[in-house]
Amino acid sequence: MPPDYSKKGDESEKSKQMKSRLEALEDSVYSPRFKENRQNDAPIRSVPFAVRRDWNQEEEKKESVPETVSSRNTYAILKQILIGSVVLFFASLGVAAYVFWGGSNIISTKNILISLNTPSSVAGGEKLPVEISIINQNNVALLTAEVLVEYGDGGREPEDLSKELRRYREAIGPIEINGNINKKYEVVFFGEEGESKEIKVTLEYRVKGSNAIFKKTETQLVSLSSAPVSVSVESAKEISVGDEAVFTVKLSANTSEILNNPMITADFPFGFQFTSADPRPVYGNNVWDLGDLQPGSSRTITIRGKFGGTAGEERSMRFIVGSKDPRDARKIGVIFLAKTFTVTLSRPNIALDLSLAGKRDMEVSVKAGNDIRTDVIFTNNLDTKISNIVVEVRPRGTIFDRNSVSVTGGFYRSIDGTVVWDQSTAKSLEELGPGESGSLTFSFSTLRSAIGGRTPTMTVEATITGNKMSEGEIGQIRSTVTKTVKIASEMSASAKILYSTGPFSNTGPVPPIAEQETTYTVMLGVTNSTNDLSDVQVVTSLPIYATWLNKISPEFEVLKYNPAGGGIVWDVNDLGAGETREVYFQVSFLPSINQIGFSPDLIKEVRASGYDSFTGTTLQVSPSERNYDIRLVDDSAYSSKGGPVKRN
Repeated sequence: MPPDYSKKGDESEKSKQMKSRLEALEDSVYSPRFKENRQNDAPIRSVPFAVRRDWNQEEEKKESVPETVSSRNTYAILKQILIGSVVLFFASLGVAAYVFWGGSNIISTKNILISLNTPSSVAGGEKLPVEISIINQNNVALLTAEVLVEYGDGGREPEDLSKELRRYREAIGPIEINGNINKKYEVVFFGEEGESKEIKVTLEYRVKGSNAIFKKTETQLVSLSSAPVSVSVESAKEISVGDEAVFTVKLSANTSEILNNPMITADFPFGFQFTSADPRPVYGNNVWDLGDLQPGSSRTITIRGKFGGTAGEERSMRFIVGSKDPRDARKIGVIFLAKTFTVTLSRPNIALDLSLAGKRDMEVSVKAGNDIRTDVIFTNNLDTKISNIVVEVRPRGTIFDRNSVSVTGGFYRSIDGTVVWDQSTAKSLEELGPGESGSLTFSFSTLRSAIGGRTPTMTVEATITGNKMSEGEIGQIRSTVTKTVKIASEMSASAKILYSTGPFSNTGPVPPIAEQETTYTVMLGVTNSTNDLSDVQVVTSLPIYATWLNKISPEFEVLKYNPAGGGIVWDVNDLGAGETREVYFQVSFLPSINQIGFSPDLIKEVRASGYDSFTGTTLQVSPSERNYDIRLVDDSAYSSKGGPVKRN
């Protein structure tokens, strides 16, 4: 409890008043006017009494000292003890660390020597010896010692190159004082020439009296002096736009061991149109399995295609050889070698192009059964004339209608399905001067039955040949172009107003009566033909006199209604080739007297849309028949007798 300083103040005031009275009495005694008044009093017995002469000043000082001074002294002592304990704790840790890792020579990682005796370089695909020596120079034994060797990416089992070897762990038991452990391992590295591989060796151990695991690590880099395979690419360095390009890729094994089932992939540049390959790719148009390669054996792949682009542009093809990714057989897991081959595009001697259905794109989408106007366009890029020109066009594919060809100024050779023009059918082909252009026209169509297949496709290939005069000699020139025709999917939408059929029970009079409610079922449908569609959506809306009843069938269909405006959106999303989907919902109709004698629509315009990923086109359609009113044209029980609105 804190001292009561107010009480001590009162006592001090009383002491001062007492002192003042004594001083006044003393003055009066020694005054000349003082008269002694003696009385015959009884004798006074002396009683000893100890009078304090300091007038209680020491007591006042003692009482005025705050108790907090004593508390502060105690806190300071405890703080010093705490700081001393913390310092002692960390000093102990420091001593322990020094004992374990320092230079006290009791036990330290510095006293463990790990040596890696490994060649600094190795040929890719060859066995690499990894020799490890471990010496314990500590004054205690290393218990439960284990060695962990890590090879990272590209390491393979020497006895089975198809198996990855990322790490290897071996228990080597205790290592006694001054003990020496020697181990020898092997690994095979794959990768590109000059690539570095890291070998990491870690010793894990315990010491007596501790459960902690201690580690010592050493690393070494190994360079690949050569790849396990070599790749060469042969082709023309300059290729005319639209002309056929041929690439011959040769792979040779450089290893002394069998190279198990490597693979090669080709990265084709923008504008390259793959035509064929020998042997054929195993995946897509750019992945080949090479099979097991014996030491010194080779494989050859021939790739054919055409470049689109502008003269002067460069195009690079990249070939990558490696081992299969164990997680995906279509991908390379470890790259052995990458080879890039660059060509320069040149202007062809005679430029050739095709316009299909008014489009000069490499791929054109059309509707099945439609006529396709085809224009053959050519230009002489030489500074000399070209003579004796022959143009041939070959439509190819199962969806091509052989009976639909119509030629202007040419001849359709049906036996091999080729349209031909020469100077006998077109005078303009006798010769073509420098910079001059020409064009030829014919048309064909696809089979209507093409809509029954999956992703129907056909090609149109055009070839032009002619003679040019160069340095007094006649040489032949040639140019080709190939384009693809794809059949776009056909999507159709439908809508019906029903009363007696469908998943809901409807109520109310039919035909409806003014100011009496009748419920109806609305069906929306969508059908797809040849190609898978995505992002399919059907939209419509309700008029102001129709009411949404929030009943949908099937319930899993995503049908959304917006009360603000009455909009209805059906998210069909994916719609497969040949698939049909339908959804039903219920509405009510409360006719007004001004609708008597009329058959109002219960839904507004219906529109369907979707994306054809095969042709890259967006489709938009509406129902061919618009029977949205209360007459119930599509309800067999009423057969158009559902309207008009009657008077009550």
